[in-house]
Amino acid sequence: MTISKIKNIVITHFYGENKTKELIKFRLIHTSKFKWLIDDYNATNEEINKNDELMLINIRPASIKENLSETTLKGPSEEAILQVTNGLCVHNAPQHIPFAHYPINEKLKQRCKPNINPNTIEALIEMGYSKKKVQIALHLRKSNMMEALEWLTEHQNDPEDEDDLDLTIFEKGNINV
Repeated sequence: MTISKIKNIVITHFYGENKTKELIKFRLIHTSKFKWLIDDYNATNEEINKNDELMLINIRPASIKENLSETTLKGPSEEAILQVTNGLCVHNAPQHIPFAHYPINEKLKQRCKPNINPNTIEALIEMGYSKKKVQIALHLRKSNMMEALEWLTEHQNDPEDEDDLDLTIFEKGNINV
């Protein structure tokens, strides 16, 4: 049986006889191999076994890149906004709220800076990952070694520019990696 026939069976199963769901708009993926399956091949060529999981995904249409200049993307000036909103009444005037009135809980600070076991760091470094990437993974995954290892595996092909990895982001609580 070809991948195209399998895809047709799956689409019919999920969408019924909906004619708007065309075969070419979908792709089957072998989940354990992370591989797109080619429509013209058959199940044996793609090495699909009886209990393998396949995922049907909808192919996104190619985005049309508009030629947007900087002036097109630029919003109105502050002067233009003030001119348009001049006649509006102010219900809630802006107030300055000093940050000192909102103390940060020490427990929250500790959660943002998890305690990382040095043995965990060494174990992951011995697996071939850089120290900085290991530290980032452990911070992002709250010191859970297995989750950190998953993160490292998912990001193993990311560029390894040691200068760009700055661990001070964790000390400030800005973890946006």
